[in-house]
Amino acid sequence: MKKRGMGIFGKIFLYTLLFLLIVIGVALAFFAGQFQTVFQSGQNQVHKETYTPLIEQLQGKPRGHVAEIAESFHEQNLSLAFYIQAGSSETLYQTPSLGTTPNDKEMMGQSKLVEGDMHPVSFAVIPISEDIALFVATTPAGNAVFVEFIKKSITALALLLVISVTGAAILARGMTKPIKHLAADTTQMANLEFVSSPSDRRDEIGQLSSDVFAMYERLKNTIVELENEIKREQEMEENQRYFFSAASHELKTPIASTLVLLQGMLDDMGEYKDHPKYLRECIKKMQTQSKTISEILEVVRLSDSKVKPKWERVNLKDTLEPVLSSCLPLVEAKGQSIAEEIPDLIFCRTDKNMLARVLSNVVLNAVQNTPEHGEIRIWGEVRDEESVRLCVFNNGTSLDEDILPKLLEPFYRPDKARSSSQGRSGLGLTIVKKTLDCLMIPFSLTNTGEGVLFQMDLPRCSG
Repeated sequence: MKKRGMGIFGKIFLYTLLFLLIVIGVALAFFAGQFQTVFQSGQNQVHKETYTPLIEQLQGKPRGHVAEIAESFHEQNLSLAFYIQAGSSETLYQTPSLGTTPNDKEMMGQSKLVEGDMHPVSFAVIPISEDIALFVATTPAGNAVFVEFIKKSITALALLLVISVTGAAILARGMTKPIKHLAADTTQMANLEFVSSPSDRRDEIGQLSSDVFAMYERLKNTIVELENEIKREQEMEENQRYFFSAASHELKTPIASTLVLLQGMLDDMGEYKDHPKYLRECIKKMQTQSKTISEILEVVRLSDSKVKPKWERVNLKDTLEPVLSSCLPLVEAKGQSIAEEIPDLIFCRTDKNMLARVLSNVVLNAVQNTPEHGEIRIWGEVRDEESVRLCVFNNGTSLDEDILPKLLEPFYRPDKARSSSQGRSGLGLTIVKKTLDCLMIPFSLTNTGEGVLFQMDLPRCSG
């Protein structure tokens, strides 16, 4: 199993956070010197404002008055610590709080002019005249301000880092949530599990989700179609096995019977000596077999979709009349009656010969299954602008509901002995079903309580 690496959320979060930290670091490195300069400039400005009265009083005064003026200023500002120096070594005045006068060279090494860029270590130097300078001590208050400034800077930096981490997390989550959801959906799709439609997003991720879902729907429909096609093929194979098995049985028995008759005649045994009688019997059996074989071939042609209907405008009444005429001798022999109620001007769009074949089988099946002196009704009616319904009803016949669907199967006969004696192959309604399927005509065969009703809906043509 492949080891899973860092997820997309972690990657985007780390990349975003790293970018923000680099930006913050570059900004701090670039502005660090400016922060110190600004702070020192502000502190030096405070020193200038504090000592401005003293500087104004000392300007233009001789050295002998410097100490007096400085002493007077110190008495008014006891918290200040400073000293005044002439040249590089002469101290003109020094506040008592400074103690021993600092070494001049050390002091100058630790101090810079207020106007300079670098902050002083312990003193700020303010020039008064060409040879007199005021040295101002950095007070603890000033250091405290600097420390407070550093603390605030660190706090601001920490807050900035927290905001950066939070922003990176929010950004990463906003970017990765739909992607992770899409990844979860595709995993379910790969397992052929149910996946709900994606949310409506108007961006590239939304477009990607819609396209993936559409592809999933098409794939799912294709799989269903393939499964249905496989099922249909399996059913066809099963039907073919059943059909050929039944066909072989139907053909085998009469052939075996005919062979017995012929062998008896060849051996000149008993009653088989009457050759003309049994030759006629053999011919009759072969004629029946020839008819059965023709029907088998017709079923095969219809099943293989090799029959292409010839669509034409057909008058329903004119197509039915020859069928009724051919069945009339059997109807009269059984003392039956046929009531036909089809208007003269009902036209439909179909193949005339195939429709005649269907009507012949349906009407003949109704006549054969109607008791003697029974009634058969045939009527047609216009359902709407697009269809015509034709009905065939044989009265006095009732079949079990379990038997009705089997009547459409090849070689199925409810009463096999009686049907065989009447020369019925059991393929009539099978041919009807195959033909109507080829013509795409819906039909049904139902019990009504008084008899069996066959009906089909033909596509209508205007008269």
